[in-house]
Amino acid sequence: MQKRSFQLVGRRSGQPHVLLFRDQEGRYYLRPSCNGRLVRLTARDAQRLFHNYQYRPVLTTVWLSYEEVIRVDCPLPLDQ
Repeated sequence: MQKRSFQLVGRRSGQPHVLLFRDQEGRYYLRPSCNGRLVRLTARDAQRLFHNYQYRPVLTTVWLSYEEVIRVDCPLPLDQ
């Protein structure tokens, strides 16, 4: 079974932890918060989010695993 990879395509202005990803098959996913699960979106909904909520495009060729996606750009937890 092949692992899915995700590419970061957008970051919400004013809320940099809210990210928009695309998988290798062209499906879009929203990560609403740090360490949050990915929510699948239609291409149409992803396009609307991009325009209505001022997402900035991210130009990268890096593909990330699911584990990397849920942690990317999240602050490290404090050791108690």
